[in-house]
Amino acid sequence: MNIIPGNTQYLGKRSNQQDSFWISKIEDKAFVRHGGVLAIVADGMGGLAQGALASETATASFSTSYLRKPRKQTIRTSLDKAVEACNQAVYARSIKIGQRGNFGTTLVAAAIAPEGLYWISVGDSRLYLFRKGELIQVTQDNNIKGNYLTSYIGDQHIHEIDRNLRPFKLENGDWLLLCSDGLHGFITEKAIANELYGNPQAAAERLIYHVKVQDHPRQDNTTVVILAYESGETLNNSRKKWGIPPFLRKNFTVKIALLVGFLASLTYAIYYAFSWYVRIEPPTVQELALPESTTTIPPPSASER
Repeated sequence: MNIIPGNTQYLGKRSNQQDSFWISKIEDKAFVRHGGVLAIVADGMGGLAQGALASETATASFSTSYLRKPRKQTIRTSLDKAVEACNQAVYARSIKIGQRGNFGTTLVAAAIAPEGLYWISVGDSRLYLFRKGELIQVTQDNNIKGNYLTSYIGDQHIHEIDRNLRPFKLENGDWLLLCSDGLHGFITEKAIANELYGNPQAAAERLIYHVKVQDHPRQDNTTVVILAYESGETLNNSRKKWGIPPFLRKNFTVKIALLVGFLASLTYAIYYAFSWYVRIEPPTVQELALPESTTTIPPPSASER
């Protein structure tokens, strides 16, 4: 198993960055074998007090809890414990700063392990699966009427949690996209999918560029984290596939064959047309005649006469 990450953020029209993200150490092979690779995105709620502090507290407490995972503890159990520890930490901070009920954040976390994908989500930050050119929303938003959250991190109790109970089998070449609503709330899923090719870091930066160019007057903070999955079986093939933009991925072999056929036909047509105007014949004997020899032959000697 090999994971290639990409990540970036954008402030948008906000005065400060209220999103936070975290990715575990991919090079820590000992932990990866039993805990996988974990990524977190948290979006401090802008309408509440100190959203940046809330999201930072959430990512720090969640990651700390998860990294304490015992070898024999399942990933599912570790994620459940981490989200509870995270909620308690954010709720305790809200009491400490006198903002109880007015301090919170969304959170989405994904763990890629050898046996598959696990996720847990509270709020409306999302996890997407990008497979064979198709973008699929994995998590369910905890909100109504677009932006009113029905569950968030930082309340006394978490009202709704989205999670999978069994590992979801990943395929070689799958990409996972974690993002705050600054991305999915402002550009379409089709536009997102069109940028998911090549190197994951470059893809993350293209997504942010797309958001910037749109220049929405109410653009929220935006966070993008990408985890590209390689099973280790056909790494070269998957890397070649990532280099093809989505609009060319479908029926790519057929399109290449048609292009080669078209170029061959075009070349023959040009040659055939040209032959009507230029007579192609082998050179004549005269054209191949050598120049006159400049070698002189001496006259015969007296004895030879």
